[in-house]
Order: sequence, then C-alpha cells, then structure tokens
Amino acid sequence: MTKIDVLLFSVEQGRFGPPRLPQILTDAGLRVGALCPAQNLLGLSRHLVHHAILPDARTLGALGGALCASITTARPALVVPGDEQAVMILHALTRGRGRRLAARSGNGVLDTLAASLGDPAHYDASLLKSATLAAARAIGVPVPRSETVLTADAAVAAAEAMGYPVYLKESFSWAGRGVAQCDDAAAVRAGFAATRLKLAPVRRLARRLADRDWYPVETATDIQSGVAGAAAMVAALAWQGRLVGAVCAEKLALTNTNGPSIAVRLQHDAAMVDHSAALVSALGLHGLVSFDFMVPDDGGPALLLECNPRPVAIHHIGGVVGVDFAELLASLLQGGDAPAHPLIGQGIGNVLLFPNSLDPAWVREAKARGWLLDLPSAEPALVDAAEARPAAERRLPLPSARNIAA
Repeated sequence: MTKIDVLLFSVEQGRFGPPRLPQILTDAGLRVGALCPAQNLLGLSRHLVHHAILPDARTLGALGGALCASITTARPALVVPGDEQAVMILHALTRGRGRRLAARSGNGVLDTLAASLGDPAHYDASLLKSATLAAARAIGVPVPRSETVLTADAAVAAAEAMGYPVYLKESFSWAGRGVAQCDDAAAVRAGFAATRLKLAPVRRLARRLADRDWYPVETATDIQSGVAGAAAMVAALAWQGRLVGAVCAEKLALTNTNGPSIAVRLQHDAAMVDHSAALVSALGLHGLVSFDFMVPDDGGPALLLECNPRPVAIHHIGGVVGVDFAELLASLLQGGDAPAHPLIGQGIGNVLLFPNSLDPAWVREAKARGWLLDLPSAEPALVDAAEARPAAERRLPLPSARNIAA
C-alpha cells in the first residue's frame, strides 16, 4: 500500500464539501486517501490512492477500529475529518477506552492522531457551541448575547430579557440541526421541551440502541439573541495554534435559515480574521478549520457564532482570492516553515457553490449576477452523482436580497 499524506475521514452522507478536497490536494502534490461509508460522495473521487469503506455499525469499536486500520495501512501524515461526527470519533480515540483501542493498533496511530488534532485541552471548546462562546468571551472576541439554560422557566426568562426573536441552540449540532428560532414564550417552551427529550436518559437509551456509544449523551442548551445582519464565515488553515491562511466569505444564500451555504461572496474582513487568529491561538487549533459569524446591520462588530474544527465548502475555492489552502498544507506537511504572517484572501469573488452550480435555474441567476461557478470538472463521477439526486433535493429557493440567520 502506498503511503499517503492526507486521509479524509467522513461519516455523514450527502456532504459536498469533503469530496471537493481530493482534487486540490492532489494538484498540490499530496497523496490522498479516504475512509467513508460505501455510498459516501467522497469515495467517488478519482484522485484517491487509498479508499477504505467505513462499516455500517456505529460503535466506537467499529468506526474507530476502521480508522485505526486505515492509519496503520496507509500511514497518513494528517487525518482530516469531514464532519462533526468524524471529529467526535477522532476525539474519542484520544481518551478513555478509545485511546486504549488506538494504542492497541500500534504503528504510530496515537502519534498520527496527535499530529492531526489541536490542543486536547480545548477539544470541547472547538466543537461544542456553548464552550466555544465561553472561550471567545474570555479572550475578548465579540459574541451574541446568550445564556445556558437548564429549565423551561429559565429559557423563557432569558428570552424575554434578550427580546424576541431568540434562537434555541443545542451545543452539539451542525448544518442547522439543533437550532430553532423562537418568536414568543410558547415557542421557547416547546423548543426546550423537544431538546430535553433528546437528552438523558432518552438519549442514553437511543445512543445504546443505535450503537453510537461515542455520541455525546448530554450537552448544553443555550438561548441566544437574534442578530439582524449578514451571515459570514472564515475558512482557515491553522498549524500548531497559529493561523496560517484565511479566506472570509459572506453567505449570499443558504439551504435554509441556519443551513449550509449555496452561494458566497469571498471578500476580506480584517476584524473577522483577527478574531479567528485569536481563537486559533487560544484553542490551539490545527488543520483545516472555520468560524461562523454574523455581521450586524447596525454597524457593530462581527459576532462569532461557532467554530468548526473541520473543512467547509469554501476551502477548495480559496485560490479565487489568492489563498490556495492545499498548497499551504502541502508545504507544511513537506517540512516547510509556516509563513511569518498569515496569507489572507484579497479581492472579491462571488461563487455559486457545487452542487447548485449544476442547476439550470441557479446557473441563470448566477450568470445574471456575474457569479463564478464552482464546478468539479475533473470529478465526473461526483458530477453524475449530484445530477442523479432526487428532484426534491435540488429544489432550493433562489437567493433573497439578504439573510437573517442565527
């Protein structure tokens, strides 16, 4: 088996970000492998030199064991998680019985995990929303007003003190899941009750029945003030707690109010870069990461919403504004020094992201607005899979004039 440089590890189906990475990493001279479920889009890339199938079982023994086996076989220098569940499994293999599993696998598995993740003291703060906001407040990064609540009465009291609308957020959630807009006290109570039903002991039972013994049993629930403004993000490469490269983007259109991006405007935002650099340092982050922000309409500072310790859907298009994350990563993996100053995206580029860049209605809208099209021309199997999706999955609304997101 050929030794690889980067192992892309995905658990969730249907994500179009991770499958876009093998091409740019290969173009940068890296050898790329993938570990993912049999039907995962990541496995369709023709740029993989190692491809292992993740088992259907969802226990840590099955998933963690498969990851340890891929690391042992392909000996990657870096493991890149493609989604939050993959991040959680990586974290689980560094502690408790997961660590014992990794240690038994031998062949440097623990060393590879350590080289792929940031500071273990800040794993929760990099992944769980409540912990991220607490860490941000501690270093002076602006965040929305929020409060962790333990009862429905406390949730309503917090909401009324902030003023409606508010957002009820589960601390471990992604892609808009676990986030509910609440416009009155009744909605807060209903949303809080629904959240509590997911927690212990119900979640313990569900987790055991679903064989997901690595999944968090109970995480915090927050009430967060609504912010009218533009949703934005920073895609970044962190290296041993230093920001190496960053690209800022405003989210022009989303799949839903809190969901993944459909179209973005790549542009520079010095404040968001500064906030991201501060968080990278404070949390000891390492690898491809991103941060979500809101830029308020009232001209106030950009507000941090969350950290994503994984790549997002714009990492592969950083070159549009002069930041090739794959080239940066390749240099570091090949022993190069981190640049004295982070490479920051400059200029502006509006991009319609894949797979919506295949949809005729979206393409007409993009061309009318002068947007670029994100198309994986060197990945025909990925294009075929995107075009074969059920029509219901492709019928997304055209962009509105502005966004109000949590």
